[in-house]
Amino acid sequence: MPPIVILLKKKSIPNKPTKGQFMNKIHQIENLKDLLSTAVYQQVSDNEVLQVMKNLVDFIYDNFQDAETGNNALYFSQQFELQLTRLSHSFLFVCEKEVNPKYHKSQVIKDYILTLASDPKYKNARAEFIRHIGINWAKELVILALNDALWENDLINFELLTMLNQKRIGGFENKAQTILENSDDPKSELAKICQRYLKNSVKFKNYYQKIKL
Repeated sequence: MPPIVILLKKKSIPNKPTKGQFMNKIHQIENLKDLLSTAVYQQVSDNEVLQVMKNLVDFIYDNFQDAETGNNALYFSQQFELQLTRLSHSFLFVCEKEVNPKYHKSQVIKDYILTLASDPKYKNARAEFIRHIGINWAKELVILALNDALWENDLINFELLTMLNQKRIGGFENKAQTILENSDDPKSELAKICQRYLKNSVKFKNYYQKIKL
């Protein structure tokens, strides 16, 4: 009787995307950015612009889940964080007050950017959207800063304090003091912005005096 041969099926290992596949996805992002630019140029409704913005974010989040490598890994654990950070610059143009006042004033767009800046699933990409909000909308910046859960790492804390300092908004001295006391390096950029905020905030109005929530 011939020997019985048992063939074991090898465990499937996901293939790392090739350079060509990666570049194809980058090309698709650029195509979606072109659609966004066209929508803004044509001054379509804010809801239509919002939908293109959502399509861009969802595409990046769904298609760039691989681990980030190289120098960028110092700040980002996954590729989508870097791609969303780059995308935020396009969104900043969409919301620029002097260029696109219609979208700058749009509540649905404000709310969406606020989500991008606060939802934990976007990880460190949130830092750039915090900066975006700080540049455009003081009220939304205060809403973010009042969210205790958002003060969770050095990169995000740095952006929050930087924008609060630039907008001359007081009331977050306890946050700055706590971060400074827990800092391992008093000469770090984060420690410096804490010191700057604490020094300058004595001249700032408290957020509840400055902003109507």
